[in-house]
Amino acid sequence: MSRKVVICATDAGGLSNLLPVSIALSKKGWNVSLIARKRHSIYLEDVDITGLNLRLLVESADGNCIWDDWSENVPDVFLGGRTCVHSLERELSNIWRDKIPTFGLVDEYYNYHNLFADRDGSLAFLPKWVFLPDDLARTEAIKDGLPAISCVAAGLPSLLELEKKKFHYTNTLPERPPAIVGTCLLYTSDAADDSLRV
Repeated sequence: MSRKVVICATDAGGLSNLLPVSIALSKKGWNVSLIARKRHSIYLEDVDITGLNLRLLVESADGNCIWDDWSENVPDVFLGGRTCVHSLERELSNIWRDKIPTFGLVDEYYNYHNLFADRDGSLAFLPKWVFLPDDLARTEAIKDGLPAISCVAAGLPSLLELEKKKFHYTNTLPERPPAIVGTCLLYTSDAADDSLRV
């Protein structure tokens, strides 16, 4: 029997990082349920999601996602994106934290404490482990109040996916969109070396 993982990303950044993880786990035989907002389904258009149990959440008039009660449907593992607002991934981290391994993936370099805090500032939505982009983010997150034992410098899956595509773009320069005038700058925090040169 395959192990079951629920992966939830209700914001675009979380989905772009957790989609490659979902696909990789599915290919390794995991039973993967991927939960995302319906409005972010554009990220799924050119990707082979065969084997994923996809749940697209619709939004209410106030912009909140509408979801089912997941408290009884406990998987073996939970992995969620992060957001400072009320969200399904925050709720599932809270519900399952003491029952199963729970992970949260942070894809930014600020506001670490608030990503897991309730209105009183308590880390009510902190999963067992927090995956951070790099050592700098881990150091900053600990300074911001996250427990060191929970913080793991794990990298960003979206940057690994971009690196995989470098060969496609090595000999082909994409057209510059007409709305961009002047110099374009892409900033990444990961160390650049010869293996990443495009």
